[in-house]
Amino acid sequence: MKSSARLRKVLGIVSSLGNRLVGRNPGRTQTCKLSVQALDRLLDGIDLHSNPKGNFLGATISGIRNSNPSLLKLREEMPSLDVVAGKLDWERLRADIASFEGRFEAFRTFAVSLSATKSGLEGVTLSVAQEVEVLQSTNAGYFAVDGCLRMASLYEMTDEAQHACEALESYFNAASSSEEDKVGVDGILTSISRFCDYVDQLDGII
Repeated sequence: MKSSARLRKVLGIVSSLGNRLVGRNPGRTQTCKLSVQALDRLLDGIDLHSNPKGNFLGATISGIRNSNPSLLKLREEMPSLDVVAGKLDWERLRADIASFEGRFEAFRTFAVSLSATKSGLEGVTLSVAQEVEVLQSTNAGYFAVDGCLRMASLYEMTDEAQHACEALESYFNAASSSEEDKVGVDGILTSISRFCDYVDQLDGII
């Protein structure tokens, strides 16, 4: 979502035109941040079938469609937008990873024992380098080595995902006047998904 140039451009156009209509920086084109609350207000109460272009958002999307229709193919750049559902609990996620890591460690121990026996090294204390070499002598060992590498990256990937979500919250909540008005990442994704649905539906009507 953060890499979607189309979404940024479309929301920027909507926000810029909206600001012009209410007299903010008239005559100037600017990149504006559109809050989730403002986007929800625009989407609420719209009747696509009775008069699809008879509202600000519909007229704006229609104008974008006439000038640059490819810009409205938003979901092409965000194929996983609807995957995240519910509020993300980062501590719970890390706890789940740690629990899985513990179970995987039991398998790794088994794979080391199996591979060492096959290599005639049963009961021998192995260095890390020797253990890796021994593990590669069996299919279970190969799986264990690959799993260890993947496990090592899970915590880093979780940290990166959390930082990305925090940046998303910061961007869309920039216009919020108080902490109570701020929306979590789950609410942001829901609103963006609503907006993409609206654009797709409108594109099929006008």
